[in-house]
Amino acid sequence: TNPSSSSNHNTTMIQSRSWKVGLALLSTYGFFIEMKPSEPYLTPYLTTTKQFTNDTVNNSIYPYWTYGQLIIVFFVPLMSKFITPKRMFYLETTGFIVTRVLLLGGSSLLSMQFMQLTYAIGTSIKAIYYCYVYLIFEREYYGIVTGVVWGASALGTCVSGVLGQILVNDGVSYLVLNYISMGSVCVAFVLAFFIPDAKYESHTSATTMTDDDGDVVVDTSTINGDRGDCESSGNIAIENIITATFPDSFEDDVNDRPSGTGGYYNNIANTITAEYMQVFSLFRDNRGPMAFTWILTKCVEELVQNYASNLWYDLSDDPRFYGTAIALYQGCGVIGALFPVMVRVVVKDEPILSATIRIIQGIASVSILASLVVMTVTDDLRMAYLSYVTFGLFYHVFITGVSCSMASNSRPLEQVFLFAANLFCATAMETIVTVVLASRDARPRVWFGVICILQGVTVPVYFYQSYIQKRSQV
Repeated sequence: TNPSSSSNHNTTMIQSRSWKVGLALLSTYGFFIEMKPSEPYLTPYLTTTKQFTNDTVNNSIYPYWTYGQLIIVFFVPLMSKFITPKRMFYLETTGFIVTRVLLLGGSSLLSMQFMQLTYAIGTSIKAIYYCYVYLIFEREYYGIVTGVVWGASALGTCVSGVLGQILVNDGVSYLVLNYISMGSVCVAFVLAFFIPDAKYESHTSATTMTDDDGDVVVDTSTINGDRGDCESSGNIAIENIITATFPDSFEDDVNDRPSGTGGYYNNIANTITAEYMQVFSLFRDNRGPMAFTWILTKCVEELVQNYASNLWYDLSDDPRFYGTAIALYQGCGVIGALFPVMVRVVVKDEPILSATIRIIQGIASVSILASLVVMTVTDDLRMAYLSYVTFGLFYHVFITGVSCSMASNSRPLEQVFLFAANLFCATAMETIVTVVLASRDARPRVWFGVICILQGVTVPVYFYQSYIQKRSQV
């Protein structure tokens, strides 16, 4: 038997298995990790069951999630280099499980603040989940798998909203909802064991990724300039993008550096600095404006998700339809995430496809701003719900398109680093906003006024990025 033919056969089998099973497992994992019916009712749970005031929840509990995520996400690019993605899924689910334990058993302000920190562990790893598909699937499938994975997460939140609404209407307590959320996260933890493992091979350039048996999962050396079915964002030569090497551990990477003044701890600082200099050098080409667009949009979405229920509670202390609003938001999010996929299925001509995607994303960015303005100025709770749902639809249309475009112009190695760095920058921006507004005990409407300003910056940045893309394709 020809060893080369056998190796190619094994690679094909693994890639086929990943396509048929890997996407299903990843999507199911994403569904259950987001299927937490207690989430829409966290604010009323904390203000009624735990007896905290709305101002305390807004300014003394929720900000700790932002602070925690900023610290944790700083190390995600390093963790993604030295920890296999599958182990990162274990860390994500563990963070969410501990969060549920604290919500169920804790009662002090300190325990609720710590709960937000453990929640930040889970949300900080989310960049790895969204990038994992780029590690195990061919570039030609990026558009489809991006939409499916984002859509699965949105579907999980949608179902949790519907389930939570039904149970609350039937008189089920918020405490029971938290037990159901605990069960769903535990299911995700079990599913993480069955997700195909992909990791970078030690002491080699990042041209292959192997599973636990040493078999090749993806060979990036076979990737050519084809960007698959995502919108092309510039004439970037794939072979010219940086390729890093992977030591066995962070300890090895530190010890490999020459000792200077300060010894070992100085080497740690130098290692971290070198890694981030490498990551942010990815922003120097056409991906810079694209990354900035992603950062601003993600920052806006995180702030909306964190403080929407506070805005509703400020308009009315009746939380009966919080679950419905969340469900509709994520249901429209599923449609929004899959809509670009449908466009790519229908439109086959590459120039027409690129132009169509740019137009759709341009409309989405303006619509996001319009929905935020309505959400901020309205005194009608139903209008606030409607604008929130509209925001969810256009946010998912926009973010999946930008994510896919960034991934299509990067190697699998760089995709993890790039998305993690983007998330860090978005969290840093969110932290600045949170520190300033929380220190002033700002009302929810003030928070949303600032969010509108951020999105107002995002719109021209996107159109500038789109203009650059169009010129690069001429």
